[in-house]
Amino acid sequence: MPSQQASRLTVALPLRCRCGQVRGIARDVSPSTGFRFICYCKDCQAFARVLGRQDVLDLAGGTDIFQMPTRRVHISVGSEAMRCLRLSEKVLRWYADCCRTPIATTAAVPRFPLVAVIHTFMDHEKDGRSRGVA
Repeated sequence: MPSQQASRLTVALPLRCRCGQVRGIARDVSPSTGFRFICYCKDCQAFARVLGRQDVLDLAGGTDIFQMPTRRVHISVGSEAMRCLRLSEKVLRWYADCCRTPIATTAAVPRFPLVAVIHTFMDHEKDGRSRGVA
């Protein structure tokens, strides 16, 4: 069955802020190793506004996110430019201070080791695939 084979394929997804100062990789990314969703919460919308990055939001105000285990994400360059913003008690929002690129969200109290990587941090140019395909 082709659909089962496709769900078993994993890729290494390059990660990069807009200016390239913060870079990394997400390993073993596939539909079976994570969860893609569009978040329409007020905090995600406020995060984009605070960073001056309305381009993060789709026309309906949603943010495209891929959630996966934290062990799959590795920042290799520029971690000193990463900053954290807390808009609510439950969620930490990470961004690159150099170019105001939203990176990801994590739980403030990590009961589950998950990271929700925001689409703007995924390097689709280097990857050569569209966001939907990747």
